[in-house]
Amino acid sequence: MQEWILPYLQCPRSGAPLALAGDARREGDHILAGTLVSTRDPACRYPIVDGVPDFIGDMERGARAATLDTFGTEWSSFSGWGWIDQAPDDKDAELQVRSGLSSDSEKDFLMKTGLLAAGETKPRLGALVLDAGCGNGRFSREAARYADRVISVDASAAAFVAHENFRRKGIGNACAIRASVLSLPIRDGVVDYTFSIGVLQHTGDGPGQLREMSRILKPGARLSLNCYGTGSAVYEAVDTFIRRRTTVMSEDGKRRFARRLAAANRFVLKAGAVGRKVDRYWRRVMCIRPTYVQMYDWYSPAIADHYSPDQLLAMFRQLDLKILAGSHRIDLPDYDDRRRRRGASSYCFLLARS
Repeated sequence: MQEWILPYLQCPRSGAPLALAGDARREGDHILAGTLVSTRDPACRYPIVDGVPDFIGDMERGARAATLDTFGTEWSSFSGWGWIDQAPDDKDAELQVRSGLSSDSEKDFLMKTGLLAAGETKPRLGALVLDAGCGNGRFSREAARYADRVISVDASAAAFVAHENFRRKGIGNACAIRASVLSLPIRDGVVDYTFSIGVLQHTGDGPGQLREMSRILKPGARLSLNCYGTGSAVYEAVDTFIRRRTTVMSEDGKRRFARRLAAANRFVLKAGAVGRKVDRYWRRVMCIRPTYVQMYDWYSPAIADHYSPDQLLAMFRQLDLKILAGSHRIDLPDYDDRRRRRGASSYCFLLARS
């Protein structure tokens, strides 16, 4: 943990400021181990483990805990996903890392935050940015190019993976913490920009996450959201059928299923024009990708909500959020969702308080 983050932190239970106990172990301005203590209630104590403040511990239960375990396993296993510098020459190997290159992370960050749709290819994000659900930190790295400092939050063990990736790559302006996006240990109104890519659907409480992201923003600041959208009736039926089985599989079973499904898609994609046609049809009825990590990511989590335009608009209205730009302008009177549903495309929004 870097010392600069301390003034921005608060106790997630009481909202009180946090102080660093005297037993901290340091290396320069990095705090490697120690304890954060609530200034209001000394019983509220949060350990700093391997350089990462841990506000979760064993607090989560049920489906939410199972979902966190899935993502902790995923990003521990695929710590370098999105950090790969160069694609392999072999076609099958190239397909296995599709969307996993550093260049993919750079493009995906701008697209999935809605910044590209707003015409911002080199955005100025401000003094402090928060990544709500950072995974292995690949999108935090991109945000760190355009901001002074980035706080990277994940409720799973992925926070430790992100911390190690930042350390390994020398990214000194990003700091990872383990905390829930439903109860951010961040003071009100201190963040210039916050974003969440592929996380809202896995919390089980989308409105709660958006409330927290809004709470920490400065007046007039913006937030970005990328989340799953509903597919066609056939797509949703197939997805439900498969996930009822995959989510109760053993860890080895989930891995085998993801590996085999990805291999089947690579086989099809290597079959030329015919294979590409088959792939287009296949994607209309289920989520299918050529990479093991993407198939594990889609079919393993216990919680994976798909949002309709009406659900999203209701959340945005409740928090006075206005869509500035995005992949689908669901706020416009003539918006037709049928085309998006056919491909079950995700939503990408750039939002601000109206």
